[in-house]
Amino acid sequence: MVISNEIFETYRIREKARNIFKQQLTMNKMSITGKIKTILETEEKGEWSNSSGTFNKFQVTFDDGKSYQFLGKSTKFKKNIGDLIDYEVTNQQYGTAKLIYTQPQAAPNKDVTISKLACLKAAAEFNAGRPQSDRVSVVEDAKHFYNWIIS
Repeated sequence: MVISNEIFETYRIREKARNIFKQQLTMNKMSITGKIKTILETEEKGEWSNSSGTFNKFQVTFDDGKSYQFLGKSTKFKKNIGDLIDYEVTNQQYGTAKLIYTQPQAAPNKDVTISKLACLKAAAEFNAGRPQSDRVSVVEDAKHFYNWIIS
């Protein structure tokens, strides 16, 4: 089957347009970090309701001058003026955005912390009698001791 140049060119242009569209969608969903300058409850626009419930509207302005509307179930916006937040623009045309919540790093297990501190103490005592040792060798020895314990 022979594909004519016109068909091939049409296909290539369509694929290029599809890739550009995908990039734009990806760019619109990127996380943005901003420092809150002002928070206004947009009473004149009222509330917004859907199957999940009724939401209050908040107009949030950032230090860089950008301003977006956020929805929230409470009467007070969850963040405060001066807070650094991560958000995602949901609709550039209507100026709407939503907060992005990141999971805080979990604290290490207490038993793991105790084991690591015990290995560090043992490594410090081991290297105390060696004049050529330094803090790097103490930490390296502590890592070796800990790896031996958990293996």
